[in-house]
Amino acid sequence: QIDKAEEQNIPVITIRSDAPASKRVSFVSGNDYAIGEMYGNQINNIAQKKAEEEDRKIRVTVLLNSEERNAAPNVIFTAISETTASIASKIELTSKVIDNTGMFESEENVRDLILDTSYPDIIVCMSASSAIQCVVDYNKVGQTSIIGYYAQKDTLEGIQKGIVESSVLINPTEWGKTAEQGMNEYLKKRHISEYLTVSPELIT
Repeated sequence: QIDKAEEQNIPVITIRSDAPASKRVSFVSGNDYAIGEMYGNQINNIAQKKAEEEDRKIRVTVLLNSEERNAAPNVIFTAISETTASIASKIELTSKVIDNTGMFESEENVRDLILDTSYPDIIVCMSASSAIQCVVDYNKVGQTSIIGYYAQKDTLEGIQKGIVESSVLINPTEWGKTAEQGMNEYLKKRHISEYLTVSPELIT
């Protein structure tokens, strides 16, 4: 459909999900490295406090979405690793792929993680998951800190109640503004950067 549009001289910019093999003129994406840095800085803040209270390494688990088909999670996790390098001796940083094909599968994965004897001190949610509810259901509030994803209702309520430390958001308005500005530039100059990025925001 993108190529058909291009044949009719209708330029197309993709947002969030790309189609690099098509004739789209540009792709608006989140700045994945900046997202990872933001997550990493939050981990640093929480882990430093926990490390002072606990005489052991702080366990950090990053939940990855099984449905992701691009390299974004790898870039984000790399940025998290690099940003937390200064406290690498104080944390155990791991990732876990969560099956998001259904609510039951996702909840089961997170439940097994939280009920493990070596449950995470910090969970980073890089997609919508049942981590918040599981932490509440299994009495891990105050023991497991959650860094959330986007601004779903349960995430915002969790922040207000102190269950969720913070959340990383790409503001939907910024997606639209960036695409609009990019299209205006393309229509004027018939040229545009192939990738346009939107910076993340932190919700506390």
